[in-house]
Amino acid sequence: MVGLFRARQERVPFEHFVGDLSLRLTEVDDANINSRLKSVMRDIGGRYDVDRVVLRWLPMDRPEADSRLLEVAAAWSRTSKPVPDFAPQDVPWFMRQARDGNPAFVDKISQIPSETDRRACRSRNIVSVAAMPLAIGTDLIGGLTLTG
Repeated sequence: MVGLFRARQERVPFEHFVGDLSLRLTEVDDANINSRLKSVMRDIGGRYDVDRVVLRWLPMDRPEADSRLLEVAAAWSRTSKPVPDFAPQDVPWFMRQARDGNPAFVDKISQIPSETDRRACRSRNIVSVAAMPLAIGTDLIGGLTLTG
């Protein structure tokens, strides 16, 4: 019973945080959505102590094998370094995880099973990743990544 109580104590603040973020994003007019989105991303970065929070779109009107860059819809960075670009072929393991609807959490780049993905992360000075796919129904539309 103590374990259940402790799990609830940890879950409730997280649920409040997610609820607050959702409310902030749904109750905003079109003219202010970009600034609100950046504010939300800054709060996520601060809460989880990461270097970057990036929202990337994968437009539904282009083929999945397209080699163009995944579009950055919004980003927040703790540093002045630019947000790194990625093409789907740069990160095949992460793309496969996203297409399958699976989040990917990597504390150390050495834990990534794909050398291609490890090389892409190292070349962009990324040492840890949390990547969550974003979908509408079964259609992958992008992802949210937190990197250290």
